[in-house]
Amino acid sequence: MQTASVWRQMPALLQVSMASLWRSKWASSTVVACVMLVVLVLLGFLAMAEGYQRSMRNLGETDVAVLLAEEANSEASSRLTREQVALLAGAPGIAQQGGVPQLSAEFSMTVGVAKALAAAGSVTQRHNVTLRGMDTPGLALRPGLTLVQGRLFERGRNEVIIGRRLAAEGPELQLGRTVRLAGRDWLVVGVYALDGALFESEAWADIGAVQAAYGRQNQFQSVRAKLAGPDTQAALDALTLHVAQDSRIKTSVQTERAFFQQQAAGTHNLLVYLGWPLAAVLAVGTVAGTFNTLSITVQARRRSLRVLNLLGFSARAVSACVLLEALLLSLLGALLGVAIGWLAFNGVQGVTVGSGFTSIHFDWQLDATALVQALLAAVLVGALGGLVPAWRTLNTRQGAAL
Repeated sequence: MQTASVWRQMPALLQVSMASLWRSKWASSTVVACVMLVVLVLLGFLAMAEGYQRSMRNLGETDVAVLLAEEANSEASSRLTREQVALLAGAPGIAQQGGVPQLSAEFSMTVGVAKALAAAGSVTQRHNVTLRGMDTPGLALRPGLTLVQGRLFERGRNEVIIGRRLAAEGPELQLGRTVRLAGRDWLVVGVYALDGALFESEAWADIGAVQAAYGRQNQFQSVRAKLAGPDTQAALDALTLHVAQDSRIKTSVQTERAFFQQQAAGTHNLLVYLGWPLAAVLAVGTVAGTFNTLSITVQARRRSLRVLNLLGFSARAVSACVLLEALLLSLLGALLGVAIGWLAFNGVQGVTVGSGFTSIHFDWQLDATALVQALLAAVLVGALGGLVPAWRTLNTRQGAAL
């Protein structure tokens, strides 16, 4: 019955609360702004994490296997010899075309290139990209590859083709320009397009030229192999079993899609686990600010609250109304944060660092889960900040807390 009585009194008390919040609009605005900041920080990191994960989730082919050195967890830490590659050429489960196995031994290095040039011509910013060496079969193992400008690189020459994303980065990464890498001049001869921002963030060249430039003539980092169809899972199992039984090969085997999902997991978790602690630190300050603001408001309204008691409003109803004020301020801040965050973050192009310290381009994405998390965080901040001031109003009749 007491609960029902409290709810019956709330509509009238809510009007009193709205008037009180308006009278203390500057203090209320501070609480709203603090909650909005918490929500924006949280949404920023969640948008980065979700966008990065989406860009990697369906990236890669399920009928292409990626083989790395046995203990390696990325291409940057993988080392394969020419002998290992030769042994893999005869492994079961790899598709053949005209009696030639469809596999690509590749070598990649992280290189720094100019992203922007000052008016005077001096370099103002550099970023890391992957320079990948491969043979012609490597191009065939990337379905959907199209050359939008120029031509393919030629065997043995210091020529590169770059992804569309790189072509938009700066003056040095343009068709016909010469890029200085490993003490040598490389001519940009083509621009390619390929589904997936990760792939379009790389520069490709002849593997022999890349190995020679870095003095790694007998070294590879990964092997991509087309799995024999139509049952690609059986082909993957056969290849995995063969590699496990031949101690000379010593490589790991997984599909290209599984490989990219594994690479994405670490960065995704880092963004999420970094975002929540930062938001929590801001939330602690916001809780303290909400508590102080409402406590001062309660003290200033001591007489009006006692008048409400004399008019028949129960202490429980008044206390619930004070807590509701905190929740309303937090909810308003959350809604403003969500609106601004949606406009500011959703669809924004971002760059993060992948394995080997290479720049990976992706689009920030906000989903319903991120928005719900932000709203819940704001409600929690409001509840924690308003609990003690609300509890103090319970003693209004006796004047103990007021």
